[in-house]
Amino acid sequence: MNIHLFGTLPNGEEVQEIHLKNGDMTARVITWGAVVRDLRLPVSGRLRPVVLGFPRLSDYLRYSRNHGANVGRYGGRIREGRLVIDGRSYALARNLDGRHHSHGGKVGLGRRNWRLVDATSTSVTLTIHSPDGDEGYPGALDACCRYELGSQSLIVTITAHVSEPSPVNFLHHSYFNLDGAGRIHSHRLQMLADQMLEADTEGLPTGRIVPVAGGRFDFRLPQRINDPGLYDASYVLDGGLQINPRAAARLWSGDGALQMDIRTTEPGLHFYSGYAAIAPVQYLDGRPCESETGLCLEATRFNDAVNQPHFGQILATPEKPYRQQTEFHFLATV
Repeated sequence: MNIHLFGTLPNGEEVQEIHLKNGDMTARVITWGAVVRDLRLPVSGRLRPVVLGFPRLSDYLRYSRNHGANVGRYGGRIREGRLVIDGRSYALARNLDGRHHSHGGKVGLGRRNWRLVDATSTSVTLTIHSPDGDEGYPGALDACCRYELGSQSLIVTITAHVSEPSPVNFLHHSYFNLDGAGRIHSHRLQMLADQMLEADTEGLPTGRIVPVAGGRFDFRLPQRINDPGLYDASYVLDGGLQINPRAAARLWSGDGALQMDIRTTEPGLHFYSGYAAIAPVQYLDGRPCESETGLCLEATRFNDAVNQPHFGQILATPEKPYRQQTEFHFLATV
């Protein structure tokens, strides 16, 4: 483990980068956005990068589409920024098309500098404070993110305490490419979910939970992601919110040499194919930042759950803090 300066924000704050290592697996985490900037493991005798990251802090500030970040306070979308708790209305920032709230607001927690509080050779712990009224949210929030690197895994644990009832939903937003090159269309994906949220033309849920059977979003059996564009869907996992992580999805590289299993405590998993992640810069290894060069599998509670009570309880309270644990396990098959 080592820590060094990654860059300096316009307000003078320093952004640190922490290098983690467990056996032959390595990771680099930066304090801005609690971003996983790089993750590598040995495949066929070479270290293969499996997430997309940028070379410079300026690239993140200008071009990041939440690459590797912990998105919050509420990751996902809230219709018209509307929130009612105990009969009291709150107006959240409307940063999506000027109409809806998305990913925590205009400057969500995935675009702020977290504080490094602990680091070992295999783990790092970061915290952040969000004051009462931040982006329109009620109550103060104190969140903690811990990344733990195993010899073949990355474990993400996020907790948050609030001073009064407030919706909380963090998304870990890494873009995965298990081939370490090219686009993701030859990857195979299996989702352990029979249902998904029906969405309208703005990507907001209609309130209906519908079967995936027979449609283009049916990944109950392993399928290649060979239908480019517009994969942006929330899957409903069996059993709802859990105390301990359970199996949610499996992803295979196009070359068949690497497998990734996802386990999570969360009730949903959002699949985004990265079709809008385009910028005139390159990623760490020189790959162009093009559409669908990486995909996201985001453990989550549900879009607009604040206005859809049947989607499950999403309010954290002083007596019941927020907690998520999501595990990414890798297996080199060649």
